[in-house]
Amino acid sequence: MATLKADKAQDSVQPRFVHAGSTSVKFVYSVTASLSSGDVIQLCKVPHGAIVDGFILVRTGAGQFTAGMGDGGSASRYLVSATLVANTVITDASIVAAAVGYQYNLSDDAADQFDTIDLTVQTVTTATAAGVITGVLNYHCDEGDPA
Repeated sequence: MATLKADKAQDSVQPRFVHAGSTSVKFVYSVTASLSSGDVIQLCKVPHGAIVDGFILVRTGAGQFTAGMGDGGSASRYLVSATLVANTVITDASIVAAAVGYQYNLSDDAADQFDTIDLTVQTVTTATAAGVITGVLNYHCDEGDPA
């Protein structure tokens, strides 16, 4: 089990925060080694106060695995389980109903005022040593801190 980071989840990247309004973040993760059950791919960062509106996730490359999509608080907050094969496209139509309107409310005492949207590998059916996971996360922030 490993924690892997897409381009928008790297330590040097700050989450996009908008005082009020919507934003989109495109992320890319190149699969260069076989994934294993329990691997977590951090896709992108979301700031304190963000409300996720939806996403598009595209997977290219050989192999097959199932994964859930969530964050540090719930590995399946947005997507309980999906099978990803070559040219799979997952849209926000698949989002878990309970996640609609979820707002990130991170402790003021935390050094990092963001969370990451994660793809957690559940099972690997066939080798996954190549390909790309690309996506766009859409979120907005309301004015002021969440209640």
